[in-house]
Amino acid sequence: MRVLFLSSGRRQDYQCDLLFDGLRELLGPDVVDSQRIWFMYESDVTPEKKRSLYGRGFTLYGSLPDLRVDRCDIEEKLRRRYFDLVVYGSVWRNLDHFSIVRDVYPRSQVALIDGEDGQAIKEELLPCGRYFKRECTRQSSACIPINFAIPKRAIRRSVPQKTRVWATVVPGRLETYTFENEQDYFDDYAASVFGVTRKKAGWDCLRHYEILANGCIPFFEGLRSCPAHTMITLPKRFLRKIERGYLGDLFAIPLEVFEACRAYAEEHLTTKALARDFLDAMKNGKRRIVCRPLEF
Repeated sequence: MRVLFLSSGRRQDYQCDLLFDGLRELLGPDVVDSQRIWFMYESDVTPEKKRSLYGRGFTLYGSLPDLRVDRCDIEEKLRRRYFDLVVYGSVWRNLDHFSIVRDVYPRSQVALIDGEDGQAIKEELLPCGRYFKRECTRQSSACIPINFAIPKRAIRRSVPQKTRVWATVVPGRLETYTFENEQDYFDDYAASVFGVTRKKAGWDCLRHYEILANGCIPFFEGLRSCPAHTMITLPKRFLRKIERGYLGDLFAIPLEVFEACRAYAEEHLTTKALARDFLDAMKNGKRRIVCRPLEF
């Protein structure tokens, strides 16, 4: 399958970039970022540049291999329907070649990704392709839910014994954002029983996935207010149970529980799994999510 992935390539956008990461892992150089998304590539991101990126570039950026990708004659290829699928990674930031795409491609071969924090949608685009909305609600009936994910390479292979109850970082408390090194940030979650997370500008946040991927239990404040169609791959029932409170000796929680968190991320929350679900939704016109329960 040949995919044209359209993005400005100038600024980070987690939803856009996470989907691109998964599609590139799944399909390799057949996923063409017409505007090269430079901050995704290992060859472009020096340690100095990485520190200047949003979130210090942790988890996602500067880690893709630089494959040989044909970015020539994009408009001519579009007119010939050379690509099997056209993906707009952020409909609020880039609609390159849209007049051609709208005239040449059927709706089922055009993906419109809306990864913004708010719940507003570009209603004028709904007839033009399959519209994927990150902060999706029941009222957004014309939209297909989409979510954040985490690269498999960022998922811990095993979980160590716990040495602390709470992880260092607390969302919104800038004095806790102390980590300069990605591995130290991951290791802090791995050593902790709970990692605090919450809704910020939007419900979905890469932090939720980083906590689970490092075998830590997310303590998700206010999750009961989350719309049902938002963050559809997260184990919400499990997280709501944690929010209600866990009584007992926290250090007596079996290591198997933390390993189950890590394994859940590895099975359901990777960017590759996101890409597969996305391609299935493009084919069928709806998102089909089957995740095993995460319980303890």
